[in-house]
Amino acid sequence: MCFKKIIKVQNPIVTIPQFPTWVIDRYYFVRECKKQGLEPASLLPNSILYGKIRYTDLKHTDLLIQDLMPHLPRSSTDWSQYCWWQAVTAFSRCIERYKINAMAVVLDLRSELENPNAHAYNVIAYGNKTGLQGLLLFEPNEDWEWSGIVPWGEHNYKPEIVLI
Repeated sequence: MCFKKIIKVQNPIVTIPQFPTWVIDRYYFVRECKKQGLEPASLLPNSILYGKIRYTDLKHTDLLIQDLMPHLPRSSTDWSQYCWWQAVTAFSRCIERYKINAMAVVLDLRSELENPNAHAYNVIAYGNKTGLQGLLLFEPNEDWEWSGIVPWGEHNYKPEIVLI
């Protein structure tokens, strides 16, 4: 007869920081995107434009972004799939961990960064209790020397389409 020793594994408690957040109609997020020249490409019916988004201020957005780097091993040399995977992972973690849905995946169709056809990364809105104040581009690929917040147009980051 074989006896197994039962070991109780205790999961460490992970504290997710809490940020001040505000809620605004999604329409205002879409309007900010259009101001930057981003064309919204809705994957859902138009009713999504009437939903709500939750956002935080610039200081806390910076802290949040530092935690959203997927830290995923690169298992493929197919850059187009890899950047898409990183952008979607950062987007879903933002919602799951922080309940902040003011982030979206953007596509740069003329990108010369990785793939001559397209590159995916993120845009995130920030503001205060009076409303949205702006948008930041976020490169979630930690393998790049300019990962994290990237200024508009720098390193050839000029997104054209935002998936909302």
